[in-house]
Amino acid sequence: MTTEYDMVGETGLKFFGRISASVSHEIKNVLAIINESAGLMEDLAELTQRGTPVDPERMKSLAQKVKHQIKRADGIINNMNRFAHSADEALQDIDLRDMVRLVLALCERLATMRGVTLATEGNGNPLVIRTNPFLLQNLIWLCLDFAIQAVDEAKTLVLMAEATEKGAQLSIGGIRASNDASEDALLGAPEKALLGALKAELSVDIVGRQIVMMLPRDRGPLR
Repeated sequence: MTTEYDMVGETGLKFFGRISASVSHEIKNVLAIINESAGLMEDLAELTQRGTPVDPERMKSLAQKVKHQIKRADGIINNMNRFAHSADEALQDIDLRDMVRLVLALCERLATMRGVTLATEGNGNPLVIRTNPFLLQNLIWLCLDFAIQAVDEAKTLVLMAEATEKGAQLSIGGIRASNDASEDALLGAPEKALLGALKAELSVDIVGRQIVMMLPRDRGPLR
């Protein structure tokens, strides 16, 4: 790409594609479980037609399993809907802690596939900043993807958002202390382009085994 804008756009499309693919896989898994439960219900119904008694508790268990999966699918779709709407406006007032929870929910499957657990720490009070929500989610995802590959032996990454004098700090703790988990390894062209667009700063604290993102309280007008 020839410009920073092109790099941000290309990175954003890849990010949207990765999340969309992951969500579609999750929904397919839910549908597979519901389909399996429906098949078992049909088998039990045939047994009753032949005069074989069926345990009502088994039917109740299957119905509860289906209801649980429907609730799970509803949560997945709600998260995807919120994610899609994050691109509605270039600048929005967002609760950083709420955004972190959303990104973790969207990335949970991808982390689990690599044997990594994602968690959050800190109070639940809103931490409001004005920024581009889609680009920020993209940057958090890139940092998470890097951290998942650089996770330490505990296999757990902990994200914590805190208020600062100038805005907010988001840390991702749980990376190993080694050169392959360094700042130079993390900051490629996509990360640098997003940092510029968000007016943010990013560093890797090898001693503290964490990635630290500094965000302004107000991104200001886009040019």
